[in-house]
Amino acid sequence: MQSRIFPALLCRMLTTVILAMLIGACGNPETSLGERIYLSGEGRQGRVGYSQGPSWFALGHFGCASCHAADGNGRLVQAGKVAGRVPPITAQALVARGYDATALRRAIQEGISVEGRMLGYYMPRWQLDAAEMRALIMHLEQL
Repeated sequence: MQSRIFPALLCRMLTTVILAMLIGACGNPETSLGERIYLSGEGRQGRVGYSQGPSWFALGHFGCASCHAADGNGRLVQAGKVAGRVPPITAQALVARGYDATALRRAIQEGISVEGRMLGYYMPRWQLDAAEMRALIMHLEQL
């Protein structure tokens, strides 16, 4: 009797583990898109367009993380002779500065801060469609 129970139990456990792995691998496609935009500037149709910003962005696949860091905590960036501290854009930092989804969209696409002032020249004005913007904001909410 015991010899038949063990294989059945083992089979059930393995099935549970495999199902859990498959479900975990699926992920949320919008989160994956948001992370891809954030890290490499790659959107649904390839490279996300932008206006303004660093000229070296055109040379490769750069996203928000190039300046704001992969973890969103900001960093010191140097572009030629110009150096500056890039602010953090973690969820906590954005909420503390008063950003909601609408203000964040405006900053990302138009370069206008939550206070209504123009962000620096080196902040690209990203040309994201509605789905890409939603995905990016979802990713920022996880930082």
